[in-house]
Amino acid sequence: MANSLVPSCGLDCGYSDFLLLITNVFDYLVLVLAIPLAVGVIAFGGFKMMTAGTNSGEREQAKKIIWMAVWGLIIVLASYLIVKAVFHFLVDPKVIPDNFK
Repeated sequence: MANSLVPSCGLDCGYSDFLLLITNVFDYLVLVLAIPLAVGVIAFGGFKMMTAGTNSGEREQAKKIIWMAVWGLIIVLASYLIVKAVFHFLVDPKVIPDNFK
């Protein structure tokens, strides 16, 4: 049976270990990759806006970069919230019957 983030250290992996793997991979993709990537793109857009000077075309492109990164981050975090809620309420590994292991 899986406790928190460590799979059961036996020889056989069960259904709850598979669900734990999916949860860990999803957490890694969102928290370690998506959020820092979005912050980097927002910083790039801010740098581009600072160096645009009076060029209105460059400033509009920088604003577009920033807004697209913000909306992308909102979409990723909303999907993260939905998936975490589904996993917590519908597929909680602690509630899986013993015959599925």
